[in-house]
Amino acid sequence: MNNTSILWFTEEACKDVRLAGGKGASLANMTAQGLPVPPGFVVPAYVLEQSVDAGQLRKLAQAQDAEGAQALIQRAEPPRTAIISSYERLGGRVAVRSSACAEDSEIASYAGQQETYLNTLGGEEVCARLVDCWASFFSERALFYRAQKGSLGDLAMAVVVQKMLEPVKFGILMNQNIMRPQTLLSLRGIPDLAFIQSGGGDQAPYLRIGAMTTHRSVESAALVHQMCPILASTFSLVASPRVRNQATVGGVLADADYASDPPALLHALNAKTLVRSTTGEREIPVEELILGYYETSLRPDELLVELRVPYNVERAVYRKFRSRSSEDRPCVAVAAAQVARKLRVVLGAVAERPQYFPAICALAAGESAGEEGRPYSRELAREIARRYAESIDPISDSRGSAEYRRRVIAVEVRRALEEMSSASVQFAPPTGSEEVSP
Repeated sequence: MNNTSILWFTEEACKDVRLAGGKGASLANMTAQGLPVPPGFVVPAYVLEQSVDAGQLRKLAQAQDAEGAQALIQRAEPPRTAIISSYERLGGRVAVRSSACAEDSEIASYAGQQETYLNTLGGEEVCARLVDCWASFFSERALFYRAQKGSLGDLAMAVVVQKMLEPVKFGILMNQNIMRPQTLLSLRGIPDLAFIQSGGGDQAPYLRIGAMTTHRSVESAALVHQMCPILASTFSLVASPRVRNQATVGGVLADADYASDPPALLHALNAKTLVRSTTGEREIPVEELILGYYETSLRPDELLVELRVPYNVERAVYRKFRSRSSEDRPCVAVAAAQVARKLRVVLGAVAERPQYFPAICALAAGESAGEEGRPYSRELAREIARRYAESIDPISDSRGSAEYRRRVIAVEVRRALEEMSSASVQFAPPTGSEEVSP
């Protein structure tokens, strides 16, 4: 029997989804990678079973008796001393959040089914909310879903307790209820930031996309399909239609999420962003925009207003390797493009920022997948793939270990280069600057 009733985010064991659940393990991995994650701890999944009559709870769950199961859990005796002592190390207001261990499986997703309690104050209140999180795992909705997945006997539910902070910077941390700003400024109502146009004239044409243009608009716009179909197909791979109808082009870039799909492709296409402040505007290549985990080169007074994708992209391929569900973020993402007759291979989701090695790509200087349809040789593709796998120090998270990612990199880079010879030409001549309503 396990005796540890508390796992801090800084502990190696907290990275184990089986112990800390999906949320807890993700927070531990983010902490290990040096992200500015507010401190916290996890009450491991097995503590629930130790705190109740596990046999009786399992019988009630298998009978789908939500009322009986929740009543039994409300009489549970969690390890109060350890929990209160750990809470006092954090102090102040905390978030108490359910963390299902099956959350990251290929066939089940418990996201949104269990409870989260924000602004919890005091050790006894934390213990009470912990029990409420356990109980939410046995609601009618949760039991019905688990019955469909054949997991009614599962009693493993971890609980995250995390300090709440007033943020200076935030992105996904706000979406995950880790940070709660007092004031939000919405850009949704600014029509001048939502557009898809061709620009640059005949001399140096490029595709212009406003920062508030949604992923769904990029995916479906006729002008994008005409000028840069790889862009449309890549944006169509992001999450689900519900997400793509809300997520914006500027948002995905300014958020600098290491596991988002578009940044790696935009980096490979040598795209640029236009940012603006009260003192003027400047262009920032996507290659220079993302500096690290959720960190960009934007100045405090700057707003990203436009994405510019150049005309001189001959061919491009985007490969998204998922280790879990079809709507999941990538375990490894590979974007390969031939831009102005030069190869650019960029990998996403494997490190804190997209990974690009010009010296390795220069090995292809003597070959061109666009020249008379000639493909890159198999030997060259394997060599570039091998060197990328050796040059990257991959992260480990719930989508795959560093060693697993390294093996996938070698395979997916090779496959991307093999596809280059059959990849269709990305740009057609622009037909003017008529705006496409996003």
